[in-house]
Amino acid sequence: MAAVAAFAAFDTGIKFVTLAAPIAIVIWARYVLQFLISAFTLFPRHGAALFRTQQPRLQFARGVLLMLSTIFSVLSLGAMPVGEVTAIGMLTPLAITALASRTAAEPVDSGRWLLLVGGLLGALIVIRPDHAAFRAAMLLPLAMVGSNAAFQILTSRVVRTDSVATTHFYTGAVGAGLATLAVPFAWRILPAGTWLLVALLAVFVSVGHYLLAMAYARARPAVLTPFLYFQIVFATVAGWVVFSDVPGPWAWVGIALIAGCGLAGTRPSGRRIGTAVPGLARAAAGGES
Repeated sequence: MAAVAAFAAFDTGIKFVTLAAPIAIVIWARYVLQFLISAFTLFPRHGAALFRTQQPRLQFARGVLLMLSTIFSVLSLGAMPVGEVTAIGMLTPLAITALASRTAAEPVDSGRWLLLVGGLLGALIVIRPDHAAFRAAMLLPLAMVGSNAAFQILTSRVVRTDSVATTHFYTGAVGAGLATLAVPFAWRILPAGTWLLVALLAVFVSVGHYLLAMAYARARPAVLTPFLYFQIVFATVAGWVVFSDVPGPWAWVGIALIAGCGLAGTRPSGRRIGTAVPGLARAAAGGES
């Protein structure tokens, strides 16, 4: 619960800080801080082995996919309320199921496909493409889900040959490198308070991932997943307090449908429905962040 509260605070803070700072600078700071934290904490323990990878292309592809997911996430938060973006992001485990059926030769039964279709229907109800207030930018959360799901699939592949520490290091390194190439085109002097907020957001997301890892070390994914959907509640409350964003009746219907399909996907039925690749449900649970 504390982890998803931290993730909701991170998303709300990102939406707030991009009102005062260019998106490129915010993304650059997020990845550079992650890279520095991982380098200073992992290198003393692993030494030069931290940099050795047997799949450099896949590591680079993972970094690109996570960067795309981050960009889509930030742009989505600029176009929609935090709670609604968070709800659509909860489609990620179901999207992983669909991708795994194609890329990892994992069988997907009709029940899983129905849950995926139901979750997608919920997302469409949230964004309502036939509504007068619809904007093309509202499709960005679906792009965020797709890129994040592909990132998780590649993660399941690289950890078969590379250590978790190496994989985590290259996640930040690739993102920091790509963001550094882009940031000169958007650079401007920011107030000290804005930099302080960006640093605080890095703390939120780091603490969130640490708490989530602690939770999965103590309980099974099927036990924890229902609690992960409280991120929608936290994000909706934060969006209401900070931005006065309150989802309308149809948005609540879509959010409930997404959460219901996601929760149904965690219930055992012979095999767990929640994910087609072991370990990916826990990896996807926290969203991109």
